[in-house]
Amino acid sequence: MKIATGHRILRGMIGLALLALPLAFCGCESDDTDTDISATRFNVDSELRNYSDTDEYTWDTTLDRAVVVVRIDDFTEGDVGVRVYDGAGELIFVAALNTLNSAYYNGDDFFFQRQTDQGVAGLWRIVLDYNDLTGNFDLTLE
Repeated sequence: MKIATGHRILRGMIGLALLALPLAFCGCESDDTDTDISATRFNVDSELRNYSDTDEYTWDTTLDRAVVVVRIDDFTEGDVGVRVYDGAGELIFVAALNTLNSAYYNGDDFFFQRQTDQGVAGLWRIVLDYNDLTGNFDLTLE
């Protein structure tokens, strides 16, 4: 009797695993991200598809101010919020970027460049709030 119960449990677990397998490979969200970080340059480059999440990075920098450059190629939908906090934890940059902003969005490509407020060198925090973003997202601070 114990063997039959063990087999039933095992079959049930295999059945659940097989049901969950398509969800793991459905392509509903994807995030392929590379980073390049030094004391004077922060770069994150991501290929995103219907991506909704908050990504946080830390950057130990000697800078007290940075130029923020955002490029999104093949930008078809969604939006991203960018927030930068300096070494003292103060918010020194905030932007909301989406396809409705025609000043920066041109067809499938998006380009944005702006300088942060004056801040404090040290451990900065970069927060990216994605909402259903599809495109090749590149963020550089230097």
